[in-house]
Amino acid sequence: MRSHMYTLLLIAVVAASSWCTFGTVGGIFLSAIVLAFAGYIRFSAAWPPLVRWTLLGLLLLFLVALLLPAVSSARNAARRMQCSNNLKQIALALRLYDIRFGRLPPPCAYDKTGHPMHSWRVLILPFLDHEALYKRYNFSEPWDGPNNKKLLAERPAEYRCPADPTTWEQGSTTTSYVGVVGSKALWQRDRSTSLNTSTQRERIENSVVLTETADSGIPWMQPKDLCLDDIRRTGPDPAIDVQSPHMRDNGYFYYETPAGFNVAIADGSVRFVFTGRPTVEKLDRLFTAGGFKEENITSSSDDEELRINWLLSIGLPVWAVSTIVLFYRMVRRRRCVPGHSEENTN
Repeated sequence: MRSHMYTLLLIAVVAASSWCTFGTVGGIFLSAIVLAFAGYIRFSAAWPPLVRWTLLGLLLLFLVALLLPAVSSARNAARRMQCSNNLKQIALALRLYDIRFGRLPPPCAYDKTGHPMHSWRVLILPFLDHEALYKRYNFSEPWDGPNNKKLLAERPAEYRCPADPTTWEQGSTTTSYVGVVGSKALWQRDRSTSLNTSTQRERIENSVVLTETADSGIPWMQPKDLCLDDIRRTGPDPAIDVQSPHMRDNGYFYYETPAGFNVAIADGSVRFVFTGRPTVEKLDRLFTAGGFKEENITSSSDDEELRINWLLSIGLPVWAVSTIVLFYRMVRRRRCVPGHSEENTN
């Protein structure tokens, strides 16, 4: 009776530590694998071959599951690269628009009464190979007019960062990329800006025109962007305008922290800014025209204080020890059962 109580207690510890270490779904899955394998060790001598092979297959899945953290890390790197490619395509479309019309598109096109009508994200659609979508857009009505709002669901893939979870929600129409505009930015609202000028080449090579952000809440057709004049008025609230969708893996026993965000320079290049949670002051230095210089980039890079994930730090050792002890007890009980000893089996 006491032996059975110890076994049940071990099973409970395995289940609880699995939940702490691998989450609800992973905990249920791995607990089932561990218990199935323990049963295999204990009773397999009397089981049909099909049952044995099935349980061995489940064990293989368990071993594969242990590699999931490495797969997750590779997936994060791939998402960051795809996000960089999206920004490069958008930056190239801006330059093509500039070559065609002699200036960048206005960040926001207004009607005669000063009401915001259209976004630059709509104006550059032909240069992103979305000519058909552009032709269906009605420029005689605002972006959220009766005809145009039907096009929100047809958001181009270039405006969605694969690391921004809000853009992948069902029915989402938001964008992950915004322009950097303002009176001190290279891209200004009240006058035309051209990138094809030799007199401002150094300024162009050190000016950010686009940045990514997570959870922007901006529909991709809405004429709304990151305005430097606005962030100066919002106060020192970190991540109020730019939030990193990319996370940094700090090791298995630590929580992830924001890694940084991609930006597109006016010359068409894309850079990754390594920073935790950007403050207003850091954004102001980086995004002011000509301010994307090495000294400002370096001063903006910081390391957030690492926080230990105590659930994983305690749960994983407990899970490993309790699983080993459970297997050991099953092996001993199997050897003690008459007719199941190694001598009799052989």
